Amino acid sequence: VEDSGQRTDGVGHQALLDIDFRLTGTERFHMQVRPLGEKNSGGSFYQFNNPSGYQNNSTGVPDRWWFEGELRSIFGGLIDYEFTPRDYHVVVGKFPFVLHNNLLMNDDIIGIAVNKNSIMPGRLSNLNVQLFYGFDDVDGFGGANLDVAGIHTTADYRHALIESTFASAHNSGGADLDAYYAALSATKFFGPYSLAGRVLSKWEDAGSRGDGQLYVLES
Repeated sequence: VEDSGQRTDGVGHQALLDIDFRLTGTERFHMQVRPLGEKNSGGSFYQFNNPSGYQNNSTGVPDRWWFEGELRSIFGGLIDYEFTPRDYHVVVGKFPFVLHNNLLMNDDIIGIAVNKNSIMPGRLSNLNVQLFYGFDDVDGFGGANLDVAGIHTTADYRHALIESTFASAHNSGGADLDAYYAALSATKFFGPYSLAGRVLSKWEDAGSRGDGQLYVLES
């Protein structure tokens, strides 16, 4: 590693722990820990010069931890009815959340997400509706402490994947950083190739960069 013309040498180590505790076929607790590499540091290491010594980045705090399950399975004894849908899923904890191929959101948030899939309205197929709420550890602009809530849907139509999102971000430190987001994506497959178009928009953000739009074509 070279910084400002000075050479620095070192040797380091890293450990990755992925713990999966399955309660049933649909319910489980999950935790991911990097005990030697706190907050994306890459690990702990011994530095030989400038200055020399051991750089300790160890931590006992997990990077991610969550519970996931299926509501019909969890509350089956209370709503034991043969026509009750079995595909309402819930995730609670600190989990990775990605929207629109990382362009709208790519973050580890503390919160909850609930979704219902396999809805068949009209000519759409495989409609999936997801409600989400992140109440802590939501990375925002300017170090703002944000809450984010919204709805995300995906569906198939004539061999095309369609995604739409509406979300609201609230800053507990002041309303000037509150913002609204909307996004629409469509991906069409042509044999081994795919073509995707995306439109993303933000408004009502008076205290940061203001309104904005992003138009993307991916192939």
